[in-house]
Amino acid sequence: REMPAGYSLYAGELWRHAVACAVMTQVLRERFQVPIDGQMLFTAGLLHDIGKVVLSHYVEEDYNRIEALVKIRRCAFQEAEREVLGFDHAEIGGRLAESWQFPESIVAAIRFHHEPGSALPAVRQPAELVSLADSLALMVGYGTAVDGLAYRVPHQFIDERRLTVHDIESVIAEFQLEMNRAEDMLELGDAVA
Repeated sequence: REMPAGYSLYAGELWRHAVACAVMTQVLRERFQVPIDGQMLFTAGLLHDIGKVVLSHYVEEDYNRIEALVKIRRCAFQEAEREVLGFDHAEIGGRLAESWQFPESIVAAIRFHHEPGSALPAVRQPAELVSLADSLALMVGYGTAVDGLAYRVPHQFIDERRLTVHDIESVIAEFQLEMNRAEDMLELGDAVA
């Protein structure tokens, strides 16, 4: 079923991207032995784009302006959202998670998944992991709407751990195995159509 015209994502594609981001957080956490609660991180990855679901019902007319800014200025999608709307989907998602009284680590990971350096130090690492997971999931094709290629890959996590191209390739290979299992279990292949 197609989402309202505000975002050019199908509900199934958004769900598939959310699951991919959540799975990627687990692969990153395990691979780099990051001491963060895995369930919290999975939840944050799964809900990181919840703001898009909310906004999709309200931005039908403004969406074309957002899309045009991304193409003309070659800016990040959330930057275009902020210019046109005055806020972006990450901020709305963070506010929603806060209203649901989620732990601050989940709220921050959702709110700052495009700008993890803006999160408070105590909750920055979950935001960094969700941000990187989001970017990597998009890079390997899980989430291909107009905004999928209009994000900037966060570098802080990569730089701090001095990750190489080989490290990232290894993560992606491991992710694909885990994602295949998740798709089979959740029957995600059917959700995209």
